[in-house]
Formats: sequence, C-alpha cells, structure tokens
Amino acid sequence: MKRFVFMCLLLLIPDTTLYAQKVLKPVRVSIKNKNGSEAMKQIQKLEKDSVAKDLPELYDLGRQAQILLNNAINEKAYLKQKYDTAALFSTTYMIYDYALRCEDAEQRLLALEGKKMKYHKQGGQSLRQYYPNLCAGARYFFSKKQYAESMKYLRYALDVPNLGIWGSTQSQGNTTEGVQAAALYIRASYLNKKYDETERYAAVALADTSVRSHRTSMEYLALSAGERADSIRYRSLLLEGLKLYPNHDFFFTHLVDDYAVHRRYDAILAMADKRLTTDSVDVIALDAKTLALIYKNQFTEAIHTADKSICADSTDIDAYYYAGLAYCSLADNIQLPTNMRSTAYKKAAAERTHLMKGAIPYLERYRALAPNDVKRWAPLLYRAYFALNDGKKFAEMEALLAKEE
Repeated sequence: MKRFVFMCLLLLIPDTTLYAQKVLKPVRVSIKNKNGSEAMKQIQKLEKDSVAKDLPELYDLGRQAQILLNNAINEKAYLKQKYDTAALFSTTYMIYDYALRCEDAEQRLLALEGKKMKYHKQGGQSLRQYYPNLCAGARYFFSKKQYAESMKYLRYALDVPNLGIWGSTQSQGNTTEGVQAAALYIRASYLNKKYDETERYAAVALADTSVRSHRTSMEYLALSAGERADSIRYRSLLLEGLKLYPNHDFFFTHLVDDYAVHRRYDAILAMADKRLTTDSVDVIALDAKTLALIYKNQFTEAIHTADKSICADSTDIDAYYYAGLAYCSLADNIQLPTNMRSTAYKKAAAERTHLMKGAIPYLERYRALAPNDVKRWAPLLYRAYFALNDGKKFAEMEALLAKEE
C-alpha cells in the first residue's frame, strides 16, 4: 500500500525535461524567427513559473533574445538610421545578465544532480564578445550623469572577468582597460554619493601609477574618505598623493587644511618651505605659510609673506585677507595702559591706529575681489573703521553685519 501511494506521488511530479520542452518551445520559435521582443515577453512570463525559473535554458534563450535586440539596434546604427543609444547599451547589459543567470542555474544543477554544463562555453563567448560595448555603456551613462547606471555596468566589467565563465584569458583587472574602468567606478560612486563604494576597486585603479587616471583616482578616494570622516585614510591618501605629485595643488592644499584643523602649524610651514625651494614665488605655498604664521601668532612675518604673494600675483585674494587679518591681530595685541592721559597710553593708541590703517587697504582690496564674502571682511573692517573713528564706513559695516545675523 505504501509503495502504491509513493508511485502515485511520483506521477504527480512533472517531468522537468518534458515540461521544459513544452514551455520553452514557443520561445525557441520566436528566437528562430529572429523576433527578440516576442521571445522576451514569453521569457519574462516564464521567469515567474515555479518550474521554468530553474531551467538554465530559459536564461540562455534570454541571452539569445537580447542579442537579437542588440543586433537590430546595431543594424540601424550601421544604416545610419535613428536608433536608441541607451537601448543599445541596455541590451548589452542584459546579454551579460542572462548569461550569468544561466551560469548560476547550471552551477546549481551541477551541484545537486551532477548535470553537465551545456551553456557555459557559449555564455562565456558572449561575455567576451560584448565586453567593449559593456565598457562603452558605462562611459555613456557616466557622460549623461546617470552615475548609478554607470556603476552597474562597471561592476560587470570588473567582476565578470574574474569568474570561471570568462575562461582562462587574462583578467581585465590586470589590463589598462580594467584600471580605467576601476577609476571610472571611483568617480561615478563619489558623484553618486556612494562614498563607501569608491573603495570597492581602489586597489585595481591604483595598481598602475603610469595610467593618466591614477592621480584623479587618488583625489576622489581622498574626497570620499573625507565625506566618510575616515581621517586616517584621508590623510594617508593626501600624503601619498603629495609624494607622487608634489607640484599638484590638490594634495598640498587639502593637507594644509587638514593640518590646520588639527593645529599642526609647524607641519604646514615645513610643507610650504619645501615647496618654496623649487619655486620661491609659489603663491599656493606662500598663502599656506602665511596662514600657518598667523596661527602661530607670528603676524609681522605673516604680513611680509603675504606681500611676497601679492607681488607674485596681484589677484591672490587670500593674501589680502591674511595681511589684513595679521595687521588687525597685531593691533589687538597692543595693551593700552589704564591711564588714558599717560604718554604710554598715547603711544600705544597711536600704534594701534597705525596698524589698523595698515590693515584697511588690504581688507578693502579683498572686499573688492570677493564682494560676497561679507562674513570674512566685514568684521575686520568694522574693527578697523571703529578704531579710526570713521563713522560713515563704520555704520555701513554695522548694517551689513546686522543683515548677516
């Protein structure tokens, strides 16, 4: 009796081979008739079928259908007819997608039933054949600022060549094309504000320092580390970048800012002086040195350094601000005696007035060059005009500061 029941249950279980023949036949016919669109409609329905969804052939037919769709668009391009560029690359992506899904389905059957892999070879051939178009698609979507879409393509471009289905050829990660794809992924993920993702292929992007994109990759990696508040990674990238590209402003200026935040003013001076040994009128280095000197309360030397920068470049906005700030700071450091009638008081007051007068030309020039930077120049000019008893200009600064509150 038990045996009879068991046999009855077996009869209720569909024969997978016969079932596959039946449900996939219409898809094969559509493929044979080169009707990729109809084939895809049928495939998408079968992907929801509890039995068909596990059939490797379903996904191989999906790969073939996407190739038909891709070929149709390519034919339009060849004949110089209007065609959908995004669709061209989308079908390329789906060729990859179906080839990989077919591979996964075959791998499962191999593990469960020991079935030989029927579609492995032709799937790999398609992946290699359409690889250039996959990379082109990544660049296309990046150019359209569709960074998330670009990242999808780049993940396939960088991951798939390391899979068994790719074959025994060299991994793209070891090629110039692979390095460039990794570099583009870093940029796309940063611009897409997926800062953690910038590190996914960082090792690949930085493997070859001779590639033009290497410096840009380091910049975006540093910016991403900054966004993640990963100070150790951020600083190490800036230091390495400065070592490799000593004349490139990005690494120098960002490291100066980082050291300023952490009050490492001597380190800023050392960096600036080292850079000035190769170019004594390097405005970027002079500005950094001026800033460090101000932080160290060496205001007179800061003014001299700012003047050097202005002589080298009369449009150097920051130098005017730093010089004005240094003059105001010197004035603030003068202690007025308590006896307002004393000679010492008059002398100290005169020195304060002299220093505030010295600040004004720099600050007014800074205001002219950066009119919108009210929060920087207005408070200093407010103090200077007040010290000089210039009522009209003082009232203007007072009104501007009231608006900023």
